[in-house]
Amino acid sequence: MKMAVLDRSQTSFHPCGTARLSKNIQQGVVDPNLKVHGIKNLRMIDASVIPVIPDCRIQNSVYMVGEKGADAIKRDHDDLYK
Repeated sequence: MKMAVLDRSQTSFHPCGTARLSKNIQQGVVDPNLKVHGIKNLRMIDASVIPVIPDCRIQNSVYMVGEKGADAIKRDHDDLYK
């Protein structure tokens, strides 16, 4: 019975915070520019970087992360966006 419940269960919420944003590599996976600590040329721009679960739907927070990520990419590659 336990295995049947575990196999058929799923969350009813929107997971976030699994790759926490933090300036400190010991406390997070990505830095404030959404670059993955210790890996060159890799960014994470999704709900996983939200460090604290909001008290509402995460849709608006995900939009904000996307906008921040797009701005960071344009800033780092301004030669492509002139």
